[in-house]
Amino acid sequence: MKSNELSKYLEKLLSDSNFRSILIDGPWGCGKTYEVQEYIKKNKKKCVYVSLFGLETIDEINTEIYKQSHKCRLKMAKMTNVLSKAISPVKYVNNVADALAFQLNDIDTTKIKKSKVVFLDDLERLSKGIEYRDLVGYINRLFMNEVRVVCLVSLKGFDNDKDRLNDFLEFREKVFDSCLSISSTAPDVFDNLFKEFVIPNCQLIYPLFGDNIRMAKNIALFYKDVNKQINLLKIDQKRLSNYEILKVCAYTVLSVVGYNKEKPSFGERENYSKFYYEYECQEYGENITNGLAKYFPAKQSAEDDNYLKPFTQALINYFLYREFVGFADAITVNDPRKVDILEQHPFYLSEENKAKYFEEFQKRVNESETWDDNYEKCVRAIYSDTDFELSDDTIRKLARLELKSKGKTYIDESSIAFDYFPGGVGNSEKTKHFINVYQEEYIKVVFDSITDEIEKTITAKDYGTAVDLLEKIQFQKNDKIKELLLKNSFFIPDLSGDISETEWTFCHKVAEAASRLELKEEYKTTIKNIYKESSVKNNTLKIRLWALVFYKVDNTFKQAELN
Repeated sequence: MKSNELSKYLEKLLSDSNFRSILIDGPWGCGKTYEVQEYIKKNKKKCVYVSLFGLETIDEINTEIYKQSHKCRLKMAKMTNVLSKAISPVKYVNNVADALAFQLNDIDTTKIKKSKVVFLDDLERLSKGIEYRDLVGYINRLFMNEVRVVCLVSLKGFDNDKDRLNDFLEFREKVFDSCLSISSTAPDVFDNLFKEFVIPNCQLIYPLFGDNIRMAKNIALFYKDVNKQINLLKIDQKRLSNYEILKVCAYTVLSVVGYNKEKPSFGERENYSKFYYEYECQEYGENITNGLAKYFPAKQSAEDDNYLKPFTQALINYFLYREFVGFADAITVNDPRKVDILEQHPFYLSEENKAKYFEEFQKRVNESETWDDNYEKCVRAIYSDTDFELSDDTIRKLARLELKSKGKTYIDESSIAFDYFPGGVGNSEKTKHFINVYQEEYIKVVFDSITDEIEKTITAKDYGTAVDLLEKIQFQKNDKIKELLLKNSFFIPDLSGDISETEWTFCHKVAEAASRLELKEEYKTTIKNIYKESSVKNNTLKIRLWALVFYKVDNTFKQAELN
């Protein structure tokens, strides 16, 4: 049954004397209370409405029913102030009105008429101080006086209390002749709420708030408020359409008011999502962050509204703190000739503009001769918020530009992952490929540079500088370093003649590096080749080479192995 059909069913059931008790079930905010109030307006004389929310005892319920059914008399008698919240039916008085009148010293002897219908709302919020079995007894007293009862409940209200739900279901079975269930809210209810805004396709947002009319009212009010602020600031050109602004208002209200109480499931992008989830918790608090995670999942698709997330975050600040400037700045359309697309965030760009962002970034990198610190931010945005992937040539160019600018001598994979993908998100195939290509090019350039420098210093007999350069790389366990040690014979000076202390120190550093990098066999082969290719094969050279290997690399190495 739709909510707007409730009045029709009530008319039918309450015109039949066989139905003395009716239960109306529907989710919170679906409009059941609204429809009941509309019915009561048409049938004022025979209806009494009482919400059970906040009433702590059966006596308080009894008192409230009496007050609602005797408003005029109580007002005339000016007896409101003398009513006690502890008015209870006296056992030997059978009629509710008689019991109340008795405790009021017979000031009012009017009885509740047989035709009266008592509506008890918020049955799921019944105080835990009242057992449902006690309420059964009280309702039976009303039945004895031929009073009819209509109760309103939302079974969702029992989701976190299974025992209370079981008690209620037992109560329902004992009390009600008929149960009506509201399955959905009629679209025209929402149409009436939003029709004043004249927004095309407005009905497309209805699924966001389900059947919750109360939430829809909050969204409509908030949209009106936001529009008022836009008009006050005289914002004529907007990046978002009125429909998109309404949707952002809906996401804002739902994230703040109707959040998902359970923590989100992070899925495939767990580390990246967790990083930003925790960041947003610091900004807004866990409840609101749960709402954002619910409506803006980390795993994006072509159909989702993730591009609206930054606007929603800006409106959250307005909703909570009345700070509207951030949202006003975000929705304002600037002169495109003055806007650098790379200064925007692909997160909220259209698919067409995401493609322009990507193309512009690749073009700028490939034409640039200098490093820009914004490149890291752009790479992160492309890999997290678009489906594009940089070419290998562009990745290599980024590596060369950064090395040229920052002068780093070595970078490992974890450093690249952190610089470009904070939060440890380097687990997708795209990001892994980026890191691998970037690292390969970066290390190649670094080692080529260091190799050239070492070769120049050794040629110039500047072994002190060569030692410093070697120390920059010898502590890194990397295949590139191994290749560097094996392929460059200039690492070992000519030991056949007299050599300086710095030359000898350099020889020791190379030996230590070989040992540390587990290149003992490769190092011994290099030493043997040096001896074989030397034009001077004297005993002094043999002793020096043997001593270098024996004391620094392998103490089982024999001089005879050099032959």
